[in-house]
Amino acid sequence: MGQGGEIHLKTLILSQQGERIPVELVGIPREGMFLITLRDLREQLKSEEGWARSKKELMEKIRERDEYARELQAMKDLYKEKLKEIEKKAKELEEMREELTRLSYTDDLTGICNHRLFIQELTREVDRQKRYPTQLSLLMIDIDYFKNYNDTNGHLAGDQVLKTISMIIQHAVRGTDVVARYGGEEFCAILINTGKEGALAIAERVRRMAAEMPFPNENAQPNGDLTVSVGVATFSSKISTVTDLIREADNALYRAKRAGRNKVEA
Repeated sequence: MGQGGEIHLKTLILSQQGERIPVELVGIPREGMFLITLRDLREQLKSEEGWARSKKELMEKIRERDEYARELQAMKDLYKEKLKEIEKKAKELEEMREELTRLSYTDDLTGICNHRLFIQELTREVDRQKRYPTQLSLLMIDIDYFKNYNDTNGHLAGDQVLKTISMIIQHAVRGTDVVARYGGEEFCAILINTGKEGALAIAERVRRMAAEMPFPNENAQPNGDLTVSVGVATFSSKISTVTDLIREADNALYRAKRAGRNKVEA
């Protein structure tokens, strides 16, 4: 960094309480000073370790299921009295395979929900409105001029921006909300029990936090900064389906883009 270079590494830091904390460190020299960003990796490492254990266990169970399947026909003739027990075991293994599929509903790059799980969760919340009407809003968030940033700085730098923006959104919303990568540089957030005013406040928090975050070489962006635009839609009698919410939030996002970007529209 002292020679003008940029660093990306994973290391450990020591807290005041003596705890060794794994972090991802990004350091950049900027205007006579060093800017260092740290991301706490403890929860990610726990999730990765838990995922690895679950995957190993589930793969072993799936292997057992395949062995059962090959022997099943012969066992039907010889052990009819055992058939129900075997079929029960096969059902349990199938349920575990489905659980493995569910665990795969995570975006590989950012670690948040992927598009598939987003649609599933939004459908669930819309269906819930029919039984227990409350308030529900949706944010669509797009990184402004992201292609320009990728072309200028490379895909690795672009990937780091995607990770950082996903973290910003997660910090801006509440723990009960659902954050997902919709696709490419577009993200979304399902805001549970949140009306239009609350959704606009959260959307503005996302926009402001992104604008204030110092990204490497962001001054090369067309607007001199790396920012996001946000579209907001709120469930109502006229916006009452998954398609309606996505369409209205997307339309609001495009209005924010047309208004000059780095804006929130509803």
